[in-house]
Amino acid sequence: MSSSPTENASYSLALDPGAPRRKKSACSCCKWTAVVIGLLIILLVCVTVLKFGIAFVDKVRHPHRALYRNGSLEEQAVVRPLIDGEQQFDIAISVWLRAPKEEEEKWRRLSPTVDDAEEYPEDRTFRFPIDIDNKVKGLGTKFEVHQVVEKSDPNYDIYLKGDKKLLYTPLYSDIAFHGVNLKEKKCICRRPFPNSHVQIVRHHSLFAQGAHTHFYYSLDRNLTTSDLRGTFVLIPSSQSLLKHVTNFSSWMPDAVYNNLPPVRSWPFPLGLPFHADKTLSDLAVDSFGISIPLIQFSEIPSRCGNSSANITDQASSTSKDTAPSFDSVQAKPLKQMKEDFPVYKNHPHVVTRTKLHVVDETHLFDKEAYDKAHQSLRSTSCGQHPGGVLRTSLELDVPNANGDYERRWAYGPFMDTIPASAGAKASYDPIPELMDITWRISFSGRSPAKHLLSTVIPPQLVGVNNSRTDFEKTAEQDRAEFIDGLRGVRFDDESHPRRRLVIGAILLIAGISAYILEILYWFTRVHTVAISTTGALLHASSLAIESSLVLALEPKNSAFQLLVNVVVSFLFGFQLPILVFKIALRLEFDFTRKSIRGMSLLIPVIRRMPKTHKERSSERLDKRTNWKMILCFMLVIYYAVRPLKRDVIDALHPPMPEQEFSKIDEYVTPGLHAISITAIILQIMLNHRSQVFAGNYRISAYLNFLVVILSLMEYVPAFVGRPESRPSLSLHICIGWIIGMVKAFQAFILPNVQMEDDDDK
Repeated sequence: MSSSPTENASYSLALDPGAPRRKKSACSCCKWTAVVIGLLIILLVCVTVLKFGIAFVDKVRHPHRALYRNGSLEEQAVVRPLIDGEQQFDIAISVWLRAPKEEEEKWRRLSPTVDDAEEYPEDRTFRFPIDIDNKVKGLGTKFEVHQVVEKSDPNYDIYLKGDKKLLYTPLYSDIAFHGVNLKEKKCICRRPFPNSHVQIVRHHSLFAQGAHTHFYYSLDRNLTTSDLRGTFVLIPSSQSLLKHVTNFSSWMPDAVYNNLPPVRSWPFPLGLPFHADKTLSDLAVDSFGISIPLIQFSEIPSRCGNSSANITDQASSTSKDTAPSFDSVQAKPLKQMKEDFPVYKNHPHVVTRTKLHVVDETHLFDKEAYDKAHQSLRSTSCGQHPGGVLRTSLELDVPNANGDYERRWAYGPFMDTIPASAGAKASYDPIPELMDITWRISFSGRSPAKHLLSTVIPPQLVGVNNSRTDFEKTAEQDRAEFIDGLRGVRFDDESHPRRRLVIGAILLIAGISAYILEILYWFTRVHTVAISTTGALLHASSLAIESSLVLALEPKNSAFQLLVNVVVSFLFGFQLPILVFKIALRLEFDFTRKSIRGMSLLIPVIRRMPKTHKERSSERLDKRTNWKMILCFMLVIYYAVRPLKRDVIDALHPPMPEQEFSKIDEYVTPGLHAISITAIILQIMLNHRSQVFAGNYRISAYLNFLVVILSLMEYVPAFVGRPESRPSLSLHICIGWIIGMVKAFQAFILPNVQMEDDDDK
């Protein structure tokens, strides 16, 4: 009896054990073990970096988190801000001119000492005898007891009557910003010095004149950055805790603090009659005032000198907070003239733009931790560390509901100035002997993180070089103002540097991405269906010629630099045209093995692939555009680029100087533009005839359209402001933009061409 097929199959399956199982390899086990260990190490590194990154960001955003109040602390153990988020305050500015040398030395000899003072125990102050000159010049005449240097101090006489004490005359002292708070942004004021002018003349003197005053100071010393200074004082409103101050402690040593020049005139504002000495509240306000130099020095080479001379801005824009010793930068004399006045290599310039920040720090601090940090700053820092709100500690007696006084503590605000870049563009040529000065000040309340960002980015150091062209000066001025805007130093509401940065970053990313996608597109092509062969060859030719010119015109100082230029040009210049030539000419690169003199060698060969049926159909559609029409396209575009030279929007900067290879730019570059634009037009025409989109990825067309829109936005003042420098919008650029928009429209409405190979011959 024969068995059925089903039974035979079951029987065979039961007897066939199948393929043997693979034995586990020790190498495979080690491989996966190494992979797991590597992933764990990468995970550990990522977690560590993330942890440190979070800690760093938190430290930047909250630099004093370790001092924050614990919720269980009582009011007596808390240090609160003198200026909270809702507190309004005024900001006073003053401009000071240093007295001549003889007058300053006479003032030092006549300056009163502690022995001449009369003590007033009720307000814990000393009052010094005051003469009429000091009243007019607005000098402070009142010191707090704990701020006075003791006679036992070996530096007693040096600090009170020594060479470090400077005499200043106030030119201007008044309120600049009224009723502002920590949330204010971009408050701008312009303060011309009323009825006064300052002149810095070649014989190194300062001349100030006004309706009521007339001074001529021959300084008999090198001009320094401290000869003209500006000061800022934050004055809280009448509703603040300042009226309850009974004592305060400054971060600076007493001897240094007492030796500093005043930060505002007294009586204040300037011009008021003298009515009383400063109160303790006035002294506390002055303790967190700041001072900055209003003179900078720039190294100016000769107009006939080397234009590549080292131009450095040696200005010292350090405020009083970071330079309590009041050191100054002096001008460098080159030679002595017959009149015994030096000619200066470093020429003075008056600072006319200042950015003022008040840090928005309003957290409650633990008193014990705050006092420890304040004393540490007071004893060790001495200007080497910013300190922030740790600088001034205030003691308050605040009345309670029962009419009694309770001891409270507060910390003063932290002000800082952000130095603006010294631009290279001059407003006057030649510079007049006398000019009005307007000091533009911008104020903002800034968080600790944003303030740190403003101080971390350095200003653009631009000197004044008379041998530079107007275009170079304008370009450097624009670059300096752009960097200042990124740092938060803005003096014009219509300036939008961050928008310019975002647009520039997007343009850069989109341009690089579109170029990479174009390379990838031609690398993955396997046929020329829907590809304009003529347009592709023109496009590749223009790219190859342009890359060759760039390589030929590059300076070659060494063989290594030549090798680097060749490698870079191949990677970024010749790679795309080689791929386009390969597809357009249907070339295939291969290797064949040949025997030469008994040796078997691999020889590279280039074959030209035969056309498929679809490629021949596509080529017939492409040839509907004859060579006369192609030549007409080129001539029209070349005429628009070179002979016509029509600018739709004029440039903002002066004309560019002629370069060494300007003739190549004048004749060859327009021709390359005409060839490239003609190639794109030919591909657009073939796309329309074949009703498919080819020549690039759709995403590339969209990226190019984004580039067109953002490039157009760079010419809209309402969006990016009005920069100092901006190229013109020429007619051929507009033609390229229009073609790019047409190509993006085709990418949106037409289907993609099939990318697979067609074997139909």
